[in-house]
Amino acid sequence: MTAIPFGIVKAVPGHMLKCYALSLMGIVAVCDMVVNDLLVLDRLCEHLQLRESTSASEAIHQAGGRA
Repeated sequence: MTAIPFGIVKAVPGHMLKCYALSLMGIVAVCDMVVNDLLVLDRLCEHLQLRESTSASEAIHQAGGRA
C-alpha cells in the first residue's frame, strides 16, 4: 500500500507531460501498474532467496508466471 502514493506522484507529471486532462482513471491505472510491478518483484526476490542456484533469467520467468 505504500507504493500507491508513488503511483500518484508519477501520474500527475505524466498527464501534464502528455497534455492530458488529469483523470481519476489515469491515476488508478498507474497505481495498478506500480502495485503489479511490486508483486512481481516480491515474488522474484522470494524465489531468488529460496533457490540461490537458479539463474536470474529463470527466476524472472518463474516469478512473472506466478504473480
